[in-house]
Amino acid sequence: MTKVDISLAKETYAKEINLLISEYGDASSIPADDQRLASEKLRAAYCIDTNPDVPVAQVFKTYGIDSRVWGNFIENAEDLKLERKLSRADKQAKVLDWATKNVGTKVDLTKLMEIGDIAYSMAKKITEDRPDVFWKIKRGQFEVRDPEADRKADKEAAAKKNESEN
Repeated sequence: MTKVDISLAKETYAKEINLLISEYGDASSIPADDQRLASEKLRAAYCIDTNPDVPVAQVFKTYGIDSRVWGNFIENAEDLKLERKLSRADKQAKVLDWATKNVGTKVDLTKLMEIGDIAYSMAKKITEDRPDVFWKIKRGQFEVRDPEADRKADKEAAAKKNESEN
């Protein structure tokens, strides 16, 4: 739970505005971006104060707080800005990428859930959609296959069969 002192945030805002006024001569001459940054810090403080049980980064994302003021409230703000939530396609690609590197491995759905950071239903759907990669051994258990190697072996077997018939 993060606590923000609103009265201190108001004082800081007033000091920043007064500093900008003294720097530019009058309030009308202050560049809009400089004035906006000062007010954005105050807005961020109010947002944090209004949502005490929500992580600060999540509050900032929800309220669209300018990323330039994050550093005033969060220590590792640069790392948080770079993080993004994985999409469904990214998670599926992660599982399939793991599968190409672990051909021949016997795996169950719970292992796939851990690997791709996915739900049971998604792991089940991936195995159903890609029977060429996940060969079903028994309920909930699969062997990881290499579809290209399987196709090549099938072609060679068909070629040998054709040669023996001719």
